[in-house]
Amino acid sequence: METKKRIMEVGFDVTGDWVNASYIILEEGILENFPGQQVSKEQWKRFLSAPKKEDGPIRDLLYQMQEQSGCDEIHGLLITMEGLTEEHIIEVMAAAETIGFDKHHLRIISPGESILHYIIHQKKEIWSSAVIVFDFKGEQFMMRKMTTSGLRLPKQLKITEKDLSGTFTEEQLATEEGRMEADQAFLTCIQEEFRRTAVSGVILVGKVFELQWMKQSLNFLCERRRVFLGNNIYAEGSCYAAMRLYQKQDPGDFYFDCEGRTKINIDLAIVHHKKQALICLSKAGTYWYKASVQIQVLLGRDKELKFVLTDPVSKETKTLFIELEGLPKRPEKTTRVDIRVMCYGDRSYEFIATDLGFGDFFESSGVCVKKKVMLTRRGMEEGEE
Repeated sequence: METKKRIMEVGFDVTGDWVNASYIILEEGILENFPGQQVSKEQWKRFLSAPKKEDGPIRDLLYQMQEQSGCDEIHGLLITMEGLTEEHIIEVMAAAETIGFDKHHLRIISPGESILHYIIHQKKEIWSSAVIVFDFKGEQFMMRKMTTSGLRLPKQLKITEKDLSGTFTEEQLATEEGRMEADQAFLTCIQEEFRRTAVSGVILVGKVFELQWMKQSLNFLCERRRVFLGNNIYAEGSCYAAMRLYQKQDPGDFYFDCEGRTKINIDLAIVHHKKQALICLSKAGTYWYKASVQIQVLLGRDKELKFVLTDPVSKETKTLFIELEGLPKRPEKTTRVDIRVMCYGDRSYEFIATDLGFGDFFESSGVCVKKKVMLTRRGMEEGEE
């Protein structure tokens, strides 16, 4: 009888000075953290800039993880990183491909999303109300808060971020007086924040929280709340995210609202069998770098395209029209239009409609219309090129 392969997914956290790594054995659901400081931030940067030359430390790390797990195959790699710009995404994807991970076996997520995946795999009592992650790395001190909202499904799981840098410094902790000042400053900060929000869980990320300086602040945090250290939260969250992708788990009851995920549903209005209908082009909650879409349609009598943009949480709806001005007169359904919806981030979209003509009967007129939509605090704002 053939033995079933043991398959693993790997999660990398590249937000700190060292690459934190974890893996999850899929069939058994066993999650393990890989010990030690194997790959430094500088080695990671060199790998991205010259992947074929500087891939040694990454390959060694993956090999050691596979040896420790006893798995036959590493199926995929999921990386948590800050700054999900198009440039960074392309750079990481190109580097990962040189070590065997193509675009189908690689995902890149924000620290906020990693937190969401981590938390929903914990006991419900931890996230019965908001969960706050305090992340201290060097000179940067970030607060990331997960809240749930809505009685209707899917429930929104939202991450909001606040920069607390400067509240206290690592240097302060070198003296007794400095530790007392840092404790008081942190206490004041959390008291102000917790007055606004009911909090059931707190996660402290960073070596600074392992030092013995929190007294008043820790006592306050522990009042009717679960508090724990989570230095591997991003690597573990990456593994949980990778497992969901591998198992093709439907988001079901949850809608992730965080950096890196699109915020709106995009539908195209059509007429099908003489009835109005909507075709879903892009669904809210998709990774923005995988959300671009291209389709072709035949125009009927109208020389315009109608898109319906919907915020699934607020239910705000915007109708976007693209007028194909300058199209030559043609019989109905003899104008083929190429439609592209391009995502340049989780809040920036471009709609492009191009006349393709109709085979040998009608040549393309060259008409091409572009419109942009930006998501701002005021809502969905439209612009033209």
